[in-house]
Amino acid sequence: MSRKKSEVSLKDKQKPDSEPKEGRPEMPSGILSFKQFQQLAMQEAERGRNESQLAQFVERKRWWLKNVGGLYRKIDVWLKPLIDADAVKTTSGEMEISEKYIGAYQATTLRIKIGGSVVKLLPRGTFILGAFGRIDLEGVYGQTERLILDSNEPENTPFNLRKDGEWKLGVPGQPTVNLAPLDRENFVSLLATLANLS
Repeated sequence: MSRKKSEVSLKDKQKPDSEPKEGRPEMPSGILSFKQFQQLAMQEAERGRNESQLAQFVERKRWWLKNVGGLYRKIDVWLKPLIDADAVKTTSGEMEISEKYIGAYQATTLRIKIGGSVVKLLPRGTFILGAFGRIDLEGVYGQTERLILDSNEPENTPFNLRKDGEWKLGVPGQPTVNLAPLDRENFVSLLATLANLS
């Protein structure tokens, strides 16, 4: 009898290591609360948006450089009779461009030599206000003219799906829609002025 009493008294005295807390029970280890999940989901969504935007910037740079190369090939065709006659020489080079969204990269330049005069075509970048790119033509006395790259595609067309852009004669302060498309006649006229031939 005394043994049973002592067992009962011992049970009465024993207390749990920690009292249960009132309110929401603690989350078991390794399980996320909704707030933690929400934070992680938002971070992942932001990362996805950044990666998508970065991919678009990469495609835009590729599209821009493709159009620069296309312009140079067109110029070679326009000047071919003079190149064949050894009256004009064209040589390509490289220059580094650094832009806010895509960093530093190499772009092709073009040097057109007419007698003792040299005109340089220098790409300036694709992130140009109101356009998709710009090339500066630098004349013998440092005078500069601009070629502007335009696109007739809808604004939200991905760059990997865009057709080639259209080069136009740049006029400061004029929207691209008002600019004249570049062709052989206005290009050689511009070339003559920059080379001080006329």
